[in-house]
Amino acid sequence: MVTSSFEIRVAKYASTESVIIYDIDVRNMLKQLLDSDLASMQDPMGFAGYTNPCNSDELKDYALSKLRTAVTRVDKARVTEANGDTKAAFDWWSMVYNGVVEQTHICAVSIIEISRTFCAPP
Repeated sequence: MVTSSFEIRVAKYASTESVIIYDIDVRNMLKQLLDSDLASMQDPMGFAGYTNPCNSDELKDYALSKLRTAVTRVDKARVTEANGDTKAAFDWWSMVYNGVVEQTHICAVSIIEISRTFCAPP
């Protein structure tokens, strides 16, 4: 099994947290991916050498655009929730997760599943 740099970065991030609080940590992880400019990452097990998050520069640009949008939407979800508008917050979270999120299981969707969509061709 080849591990993507997204999965390695998510695992590395999660390993430093004593608890995962989704509305905070999803945003932090997406922001960390964005701030790293989706750099290659060395496989910590040494099997794959360096892993790249995208197969081309065009896909990387596309992924960075999607990450910027996702971070903005997470920020809007958190603000609307803090302002007491839970329905609007779920609507924003739904956009982060491409419509996959239902109000009853928002915390069950993983960061990895979001990140895998970033380098899919448009």
